[in-house]
Amino acid sequence: MGEEGKASTRRFIEDAWNSGGFDRAREHLAPEFVDHTGFGDENRDEFLARIASFREAFADFTMVVDQMLADGDFVTTRWTATGVHRGVFRGIAPTGRRVTFGGIAIDKVVDGRRAEGWALVDMIGLLQQLGASVRAPDPKD
Repeated sequence: MGEEGKASTRRFIEDAWNSGGFDRAREHLAPEFVDHTGFGDENRDEFLARIASFREAFADFTMVVDQMLADGDFVTTRWTATGVHRGVFRGIAPTGRRVTFGGIAIDKVVDGRRAEGWALVDMIGLLQQLGASVRAPDPKD
C-alpha cells in the first residue's frame, strides 16, 4: 500500500491545494473522511472548505512536498506552502505579503482514498508573517 498511498496523497495535494479542483479532490477522500487538526475535527466537506479558504486568501497558493514516507496504510508528508496574502485570512485584511510556512500531515489511506488525517501547521509562523501579534500566554493570565 505504501507507494499507492503516496501517489494518492500527491494527487490529492495537486488537485485540492494546488489546483482547487475540489470535485477531483473529493474523489481522493473516503465519504467518512475525518481530518484532525488544530482547527478541530472536520468532515470531508468542511476540510475541502478550509482548503478553499486558504486558496481564496492566498491567490497563488502552492504546496510543495518536501518529504513523504509510507508505513502500511499511513503516509506522512512534510510540506512547504507559499502564497501572496490577497484575501482576508482569519480576520486579517490582505497585506500583499508573500508568505512561506510548513507543516506535517499523517494520512490513513485505505483502498486508494484518504480515510483519516492529522496535521500540524506552523500557524504562528504564518500569522507572524502577516503582521499579527502573536505571543505566548502569560502564566499569570
